[in-house]
Amino acid sequence: MGAPGRDARIEAPGSFAKRKYVSSGAHDPKPKKQRVAGSDSPAPPAVSASPSPSTSSLEPYRPFIAILRPKFEVKPMSVMPSTKIGNHVTKALEHLSRFNWWDKSVLPGVVLLTAKSTATSKLITVAEVVRRRIGESEQKWFQYNVLSEMEGNTQQQQQQQQQQQQQQQQQQQQQQQQQQQQQQQQQHPGAANSNDYSVVEDTFMAFDGKPDNKNYNDEDDDEDDYFETSVTAAVLPPPPTIHEQATDPFEVRTTPVMVVFLSRVPLDELKSLPNIALQTNEGHIEYLQQKKMGLVR
Repeated sequence: MGAPGRDARIEAPGSFAKRKYVSSGAHDPKPKKQRVAGSDSPAPPAVSASPSPSTSSLEPYRPFIAILRPKFEVKPMSVMPSTKIGNHVTKALEHLSRFNWWDKSVLPGVVLLTAKSTATSKLITVAEVVRRRIGESEQKWFQYNVLSEMEGNTQQQQQQQQQQQQQQQQQQQQQQQQQQQQQQQQQHPGAANSNDYSVVEDTFMAFDGKPDNKNYNDEDDDEDDYFETSVTAAVLPPPPTIHEQATDPFEVRTTPVMVVFLSRVPLDELKSLPNIALQTNEGHIEYLQQKKMGLVR
């Protein structure tokens, strides 16, 4: 009976230690996983919930945003042909709900919708749906429309710039060659006539494409190539000079861009700016309120 007791006492600590090891191993990794998941979980919604448009598309409207930032919370939203109208409408209404007459610490929300010419119709649809939803709740809305242009760097413009640079380099090379020839002629005035005579003589004496000269070598081919390039340069029209390029530069293509500011309060900062159109239902809402009070039939 003693042997089984000793065996039982031996197995008991072993089994307890085993259970303790398993339980400690099971509990240790769980908090780590929870901490990692808890620290990483807020990041994905923040990125997906606020997709901001590129800086280049907002570049023409930086002055407007700078004017409104101190008093309003501006949310830029770009509209593209692949944009879903329902998602943009929901996000715009959520941001415009930042509105409180009594709590001044809550900045009123302003939605900035931008779209290129290919997606202006979709932008107008989003704005109309947002206005209708706000009007159904008998609330005021204010819409400010801006139409401007944004410069685009197309491939044709890049090719034109490269061609102009090449032409400038060719002009500089030609001028350098002419200066070198003039200097050589001034230093050796008789050498030019002898060289011209030899070239003409070799050209007339050639029947099979090679001059009848025992001292013929590859250097003569280089002279022929130079003669051909000089002839083609004389026949082709000269490239435009630097002065002509400065006075008549290539046309820069611009892309029309539309922007709409939506707000539930009037934006007095935009009223004084030019080329801005205002739409609002303020008069209609005031009429409904007076009608409810019995002031208007």
